[in-house]
Amino acid sequence: MALPTGTVTFLFADIEGSTRLLQQLGDRYAVALADYRRLFRDAAEAHGGQEVDMPGDACFFAFSRATDAVAAAVAAQIALQAHPWPDGRMLRARIGVHTGEPFAQDRNYVGLDVHRAARICAAAHGGQVVLSDATRVFVEQALPEGVVLRDLGEHRLKDLQRPERLYAAVHAQLPQVFPPLRTLDARPNNLPLLPTQFVGREEELVSLHQMLQDGAVRLITLTGPGGTGKTRLALQLAAAAVDEFPHGVYFVPLSHVNDSEMIIPAIARALDLGELKDQPLQEALAQYLKDRRLLVVLDNLEQVPDSGPLIHSLLAGCPGVKIVATSRERVRVSWEHEFPIPPLPTPQAGSSLAAQLASPAIALFIDRARMVQPGFTLTAENTGAVAEICAGLDGLPLAIELAAARVKLLPVREIARRLQDQLRLLRGGPVDAPERHRSLQAAMLWSYALLSPAEQRLFRRLAVFRGGCALDSAEAVCRDLDDDVFTGLASLVDKSLLRQVHSQDDRPRFLMLETIRQFGLERLAAEDDLEDATRRHAEHFADLAEQLEAAIPADDEHLADRMWRDADNMRAAADWAMHPGRPALAVRLGAGLGWAFYMRGQLTEGRERLARLMRIAPVPPDGPAGARIMLAAGVLAWSTGDTGPAQAWLSEALEYFVAHGDRQREAVATAFLGHVARTAGDLEEAAARYEQAHTTYRALGHASGIAWTLHDLGQIARDRGTLDEATALEEQSLAAFRQRGDRWGAAWALWNLGVTAHRQGNDTGARAHYIESLELYRALDDRRGIAQCLEGLAAIAFVTGRLEESLQMLAAVESLRTTAGAPAVADRTEYDRTLEALRAGLSTEAFDRAWTAGSRLEPSQAIALALQASEPPPAAPARRTRRRSGLTAREEEVAALVARGLSNREIASTLSVAERTAVSHIEHIMNKLSLHSRAQIAVWAVREGLDR
Repeated sequence: MALPTGTVTFLFADIEGSTRLLQQLGDRYAVALADYRRLFRDAAEAHGGQEVDMPGDACFFAFSRATDAVAAAVAAQIALQAHPWPDGRMLRARIGVHTGEPFAQDRNYVGLDVHRAARICAAAHGGQVVLSDATRVFVEQALPEGVVLRDLGEHRLKDLQRPERLYAAVHAQLPQVFPPLRTLDARPNNLPLLPTQFVGREEELVSLHQMLQDGAVRLITLTGPGGTGKTRLALQLAAAAVDEFPHGVYFVPLSHVNDSEMIIPAIARALDLGELKDQPLQEALAQYLKDRRLLVVLDNLEQVPDSGPLIHSLLAGCPGVKIVATSRERVRVSWEHEFPIPPLPTPQAGSSLAAQLASPAIALFIDRARMVQPGFTLTAENTGAVAEICAGLDGLPLAIELAAARVKLLPVREIARRLQDQLRLLRGGPVDAPERHRSLQAAMLWSYALLSPAEQRLFRRLAVFRGGCALDSAEAVCRDLDDDVFTGLASLVDKSLLRQVHSQDDRPRFLMLETIRQFGLERLAAEDDLEDATRRHAEHFADLAEQLEAAIPADDEHLADRMWRDADNMRAAADWAMHPGRPALAVRLGAGLGWAFYMRGQLTEGRERLARLMRIAPVPPDGPAGARIMLAAGVLAWSTGDTGPAQAWLSEALEYFVAHGDRQREAVATAFLGHVARTAGDLEEAAARYEQAHTTYRALGHASGIAWTLHDLGQIARDRGTLDEATALEEQSLAAFRQRGDRWGAAWALWNLGVTAHRQGNDTGARAHYIESLELYRALDDRRGIAQCLEGLAAIAFVTGRLEESLQMLAAVESLRTTAGAPAVADRTEYDRTLEALRAGLSTEAFDRAWTAGSRLEPSQAIALALQASEPPPAAPARRTRRRSGLTAREEEVAALVARGLSNREIASTLSVAERTAVSHIEHIMNKLSLHSRAQIAVWAVREGLDR
């Protein structure tokens, strides 16, 4: 019987934990597997399904109707549940269902819908039936009897494309509760969303995945020339392997790195780590990684030819870390397993249509052609031309993509003819040029030659951007071309020479693949325009840096976010400007660059770049540029706890601003000198500085500055113990930040309100403030802010009696601070107070166990724990008769003593030895708390003592 065609619904299934079952059942596994296959066949055939394949423990069926596929999936799961399996070892299958329009050939299917169905199956758990949204559309109005759909939300399947909404088919006879789906969202990662499907490297992916699962393999290097798809394959491998690395998979692009010393900062940025005062970043990174199991993808490693020793050191010191590298050549270290990436196989001339469809190169061409012409398909008329194109380009993926993008304008036969002309021309070039390189050059030259003169000019100029660019940056750097930049960008996107991506603020950015960018730079140099284009690029980012510096304290957080999205462009501009002969431009970049690094927590890199600038392009200290750079340098020094240089630089900058009437920067320098004083414990000096800055901001009408100094004065009031005054000031600050839409400022004010509320005994209010602040910090990806909120929630968890959870949260905070470069001046009072109490309240063994567990938590796990552990505890089951109040008589007696205002010593004198032991370790904080919190702690302590 022929397979269904047209719109087809696939059912994929496999056995969860099949390897473990094989080990447990031994010879009986074959019988169990036969029963499993029979049950699936019976269910599928009863609902009109056709068997496509049954490799290993997998099942693959096709259905003409989606409702039949869902009914068969549910029936199969019910049958599996009811079957008497050997030794009572339940055989559990995971099922994925997806609907699409695949190609049918030779009793099999080809096309991306097949892979989609398999990936949905891989995301499910044993006993679960998961449907794609495409299937949901067909079945939701005609569900099989007893079946309902449960929306599982959007999930990133392991193909790196946009999230897909998935659904569970639920039935009363099947399990109802399952863990989170096995998708990319289940593990920490920074793998980028990609606009294209993964096509044509399935065999290589399987081989690489098997290598990665080998415990002896620590470093895999994917080698091959530019354009072979090394990066895409490495990313897909990382996505496929995400379940095997509990601490995550991380992509580290190195196209902008040419110094081995910058690899460690690049890895730290990818892992969202920062720098630690008085500890080299490499040591901090090694400390973070030594107990973690994670995968790092180092992309474009050929940019750093001397990277071997550093990679050797990293792997030697971090046994749970594995690395996948992409490079045009080997790294040449003993750990290395090289995996050359061949071109995609192309079909033989005169092959059948079925053979053409099975060709990975042609499958790639079809997929990319459909991106610009959705109705494109392979026919008897065009198959020869498509095969000729793919073969002529040696199966190089990038070259094929560039050619496929032209089907919107040209018939494939014309594309083949023009491309062959270009290939013949290039094949007359240098005999030592690699054939594949000439093929790629042919594709790029051919695509470039088909551009209009205006498009060529724009393409060349855009090659100066590293890491992409925003629309306004493209317009600024290309303004002198007198061309319609926006129209040109759209045209280059259509031709696959640019890719459009969307940033978090939904503003479009345009990205050029590194291989294409290098080609563009070659053309730019050939036209003698490289120097001018690079200068325009640096001047534009100097303008942005000056805008950011002039807005401090930031009136517009979007400007800081925008600058950080262009971090690679900023670094490139700074590196170019610091060459001899360009001191003015370097100085223009300096101060704004320093503030950008400060606001994103990249503190050590910011200090190092400013120090390098001062060495290479000395700045007169008595001029405006020098004062602004000293201000930024002082801020960075204070942020890393280096208060001596901070005091000197800030004071010198302040002197200049006062002398020259620069009131706004005078206020900034004054406020930061207040921070230095507060760090040193001089509250009177700090308060005077904050008052002075506040007065200046009010005179200027600077709303953001007013909000920040209200916040600073609130902290001083809290330090002095005037908590009502602190609350009032922070509430004013919060209102001002919210009015301006300043999320970062609002997060700080909410955190301070949480600290103050906790000290007032209002833990419910404190928890609400911390959680709201935490959500803002998470949205801003501010790890030092996240750490502060977790400290506060840990203190609340301690008060509610969850000692070990509280300690785990503090250990996670310490890990965050150690690895994120959080400033030493952060208010750690809550942390120190709670930690001291926990040391006294837990045995050494329990303390060490909880600390170790907490230090291994990822930020997302620590946050989940904090939200759960800080909740008010439910009423515990009574261990003895409780009164109507919910307390024992003894507990009510102690609470009454607290309510009467007795001192801690007076209360302690009434307690038994066991009770006194339980309460003693919190005496040192009880005086700091209001009556309400003291009563809570006393009652909890009595319960602990009585229950021991």
